[in-house]
Amino acid sequence: DPYSAHNRVSAVAQDPAGFLWLGTEAGGLLRFDPDMGDFVAHTPQGGLLWNQVQGIVAVDAPSGDGGVVLWLSTNRGLARYEPGTGSVRIYDVNDGLPAIAFNQGAVYQGPDGELLLGSVGGLVSFYPDEIVDDPRIPAVFITELQVNNQPVAVGNGSLLDRSILETGE
Repeated sequence: DPYSAHNRVSAVAQDPAGFLWLGTEAGGLLRFDPDMGDFVAHTPQGGLLWNQVQGIVAVDAPSGDGGVVLWLSTNRGLARYEPGTGSVRIYDVNDGLPAIAFNQGAVYQGPDGELLLGSVGGLVSFYPDEIVDDPRIPAVFITELQVNNQPVAVGNGSLLDRSILETGE
C-alpha cells in the first residue's frame, strides 16, 4: 500500500555516489538508485534496529575508499550506519546524547563538516570523523553479591566463605 505509514518518507539525503537514501516513518531505510530506477531496502547486521528515521546525513567514509557513512537520527537514538558492510552503531544517552528521540527533519551539516541534530532533549553537534569507538573491552570485577536485593555477608554459613573479591568461582 503506497499510502501506508511504512512508505511515508520522513527524511532524504543524497550520498556522494548519487544514491538517494530515504528514511520512512515506520518502514526503515531505503536506497534509491536513480540510474536503475529501483529501491533497495537496507537492513543492518542483526536486523532492522530502527523503524522511524527522522533525519539522514550522508558523509564520506573515513577510510577514503569511496564508501559512505549514514548518520540517522531516529526514534531510538542516533545511528551510524555503513551500507557497504551493513554495520551499525546506535548511540544513546549512555554515550552522552541528551535524549534518544530526535525531531523529524532537524539535521544539518555545516560547511566544515559539523553535524547538527535536534533531539527532544536539545541540540546535538559533533564532527563525524572525530567519533571513534574504543575497541578495548573493559575488565569486569564483581564487587558484591546480592540475593533478593540483599547483600550476602561473608562467613557464618553464608554462600561466601571469604570476600567476593577473593572468590574464584
